[in-house]
Amino acid sequence: MMSEIDLSLPDSVPEMGRYEDRPMTLDSFAIYNLLESQNEPPDLVERCNSECPRDDYVHFRTSPGITSLKGLIDYHLSTTVHDNFDPNYFLVVTDPDWEHKGVCIVTLGDEEEKPDKFMIKTAESGLLLVNLQIGNTDWYEAKENYETGDDDGDDAQDSETGTFPDGASRKKPGTGFYIAFYAIPGVDASRLIRDVEPFHDGKAPEDRICRFEGFLNPDRDLVSQAMDSWHPQACMSNTFLCKMYFFIVDSKDYKDDGFLLCNVKEHKKKRVVCSPGVTVPESCDIAQGDKGWDEE
Repeated sequence: MMSEIDLSLPDSVPEMGRYEDRPMTLDSFAIYNLLESQNEPPDLVERCNSECPRDDYVHFRTSPGITSLKGLIDYHLSTTVHDNFDPNYFLVVTDPDWEHKGVCIVTLGDEEEKPDKFMIKTAESGLLLVNLQIGNTDWYEAKENYETGDDDGDDAQDSETGTFPDGASRKKPGTGFYIAFYAIPGVDASRLIRDVEPFHDGKAPEDRICRFEGFLNPDRDLVSQAMDSWHPQACMSNTFLCKMYFFIVDSKDYKDDGFLLCNVKEHKKKRVVCSPGVTVPESCDIAQGDKGWDEE
């Protein structure tokens, strides 16, 4: 019979005080297994990283003989400083049916400087950790939006009714994903979508696969701010957005100048033409693996 796991939290974690003045670093995240075997479950890490731009954000760490969350917190803080893991956030397997029940996400210092936790779908855990780390969302907003209940399952499908915050339908498009567009101020977002969406006039607004996600700061590097901040946040809000590729319109005269197609995984960009019959279909071919990044 499996030993009962103590998931109670301490009232505070004074050790976190040493990180108060620490500059933000993009450390990896640990996931532990508090079940009796404490081995790494097959496909666990892959599932945690499945919605992330890369597959190396979450790593499995052993925790020999630890059967309580308080004990795990002590172990985590005693080792992560040397191993470059995020001290504030980590994941824990607490249920053998983690594929459906999810995993536990833990913070050692919420907005009130107290530890907290909640259950989250396994596939959503890695991307949420990234957004918490870079400040794209706060803990209480994340808990409100991502905490799962007893009846929620990791394989449960999003409702196909209604729309995402960006206005896109919650029914998965035929391409399998939506495509994000970002732009500098001064670009007419509605006209942009009209200029790039194939068969624009024959579709309801919520069914268009091209989605305008926001204006970038022209005084900062456009690609970096989109990759590091805007796009991870947009992918949290619209889970059907293509995570690996998106467009940046960096000129008001984009019909003549074209715009940038960005590759998140390889941190690459290339200039492409603006054409509803070329731009989006070719990007879909690349995203679906039917065409190479460097193919003309």
